[in-house]
Amino acid sequence: MWLFQLAILPYLLSTCYFYSLASDGNHHLWLGTDNGVAHLSFGKTLSGDLSGQRAAILIHPESRGGDIKHQSSEKISSYAYQVLSERYYRHDEIYFVAYKPEMDINGDYRADTNAVDAPVKFAEKASGAQTRSLRIDDIRQAFEWAKQQGALNQPLLVVLVAEGLAEGQLLLDPVSSQGLTAPDLKVFLDEYQTSTGNSVVIVIEASYAGKLIPELATDENRIIITSTSADEATQHTDVLGQDAFSWRYFNALRRGNNFWDAFHHASSRLSQQPQIEDNQRSGRLAKQFCLNGCFTLRLNQTVYHDGDTLRITLPPLPSGKVPYIGIGLPDGSAVYTLPEKNGFMPFDGTTLSAWQDGDVVVEPLAHPAFWELNVGAMRIE
Repeated sequence: MWLFQLAILPYLLSTCYFYSLASDGNHHLWLGTDNGVAHLSFGKTLSGDLSGQRAAILIHPESRGGDIKHQSSEKISSYAYQVLSERYYRHDEIYFVAYKPEMDINGDYRADTNAVDAPVKFAEKASGAQTRSLRIDDIRQAFEWAKQQGALNQPLLVVLVAEGLAEGQLLLDPVSSQGLTAPDLKVFLDEYQTSTGNSVVIVIEASYAGKLIPELATDENRIIITSTSADEATQHTDVLGQDAFSWRYFNALRRGNNFWDAFHHASSRLSQQPQIEDNQRSGRLAKQFCLNGCFTLRLNQTVYHDGDTLRITLPPLPSGKVPYIGIGLPDGSAVYTLPEKNGFMPFDGTTLSAWQDGDVVVEPLAHPAFWELNVGAMRIE
């Protein structure tokens, strides 16, 4: 009998055939393979309680056009949901309004049966309910749900992935041409913020989305992000949606960037002109928030010189969370973890050592290079 440790389990999983699977009675698993028997144990469940109370609304109406357009918009909205999950939003903290109950969130080509909340859930469709396009009342109900979540520690996140119309509304029903107008959306946002006092971040992935900004930008605690300006259509063509602004934006948020830095990261090298509005405060509000809390390392400066001391700011972590520091070469040839100052340890792909020192990571910097530190970047001149 072979007993494999968890550290080599990924190798085992990728090179073996499985013949049996059984519980050991202690919430762990025995795996029977052609190479013997492996014991799979699971670490302590990661707590989702990073930043306190949080909530998100995802809205994905049906669009007009061919299969590629439908598939790409579905992938974008699904990826937004996936990123929320990876940042420890629970399902009951996400209200997903989609015309299609059988959304595939994790890309395994199977419906995620508990993801969509309205207008028709997967279980309701399986019981014979007819699917339908979105209506204004569905959006109203989503904001009523948000009110019921009460006071939040993070802004309410509202994400719309829709077809934008040139007259400045978001299409809800391609048959009746009913749309969500900027005044409609403003009413919902105003009522929600008056009722709760919570901040709101709204992300709109749609053509001509910038036309909605003047109507919506009326609250000092509201951040509006659009994938396009007022007079341009979206330019993404990838069936997976990975060349879309919002896919890039949520990827940056997943890595720990705040809402402001993630916007500028996602906007680079795009042919369209995404917009961000935080009541003309040049990012002061947007820089305060990350997706479910800001816990990434912060560089104290972006340009260093030979002999300088590299200093970073370690953010306060929630109870029970442990900081890890990694420094990678830009060509991808090596990644190092540091448990202490100047304590470079090549990352072997399996072992991570927690950071156990102060706020000085490396001193001095002796070689000109371009480094990346977690989600930050610095140049040594």
